[in-house]
Amino acid sequence: MALRRFTAALTVTAGAYSANDVIGGRIQLHGLGAAPGIRLHRIVISDLAAQNVDYKLTIFDAVPTDITDNAAFDPADADLPKVIWEKTIDAATYRLAYTDNSVHLVDGLDVPLLSNETDGDLWAFLWTTGTPTYASTGDVDLLLVYSPFQ
Repeated sequence: MALRRFTAALTVTAGAYSANDVIGGRIQLHGLGAAPGIRLHRIVISDLAAQNVDYKLTIFDAVPTDITDNAAFDPADADLPKVIWEKTIDAATYRLAYTDNSVHLVDGLDVPLLSNETDGDLWAFLWTTGTPTYASTGDVDLLLVYSPFQ
């Protein structure tokens, strides 16, 4: 099985977040839901500020109303039917801490992805139930590893 990578360098606030805030704003997953058979296998969140917090990744099959970085994750009522998957990425289970940075790594997933848009795009929000403080606007990256349709 051939695997592919989708990466997003998130622009975050250099400063504090409150619990349930969005990290980096709305994320467009270009073409990740283009056809039946595409499957998500791994999520990697790179954190240069080494924050020991839980994250959630919520994926939508069509474009949801935007929620900006460092604002509360509160999807519009009309966007709720667009939610196709959510994963809690808790630090106790998935965080690998290093000297001055960390990675949250979720492996072994087998999640089908299918868009409701003609271009095959999916949309996501990364948000936290913790209260991280980032040092730089480039402290967080998101990597998704997936298999394309066969």
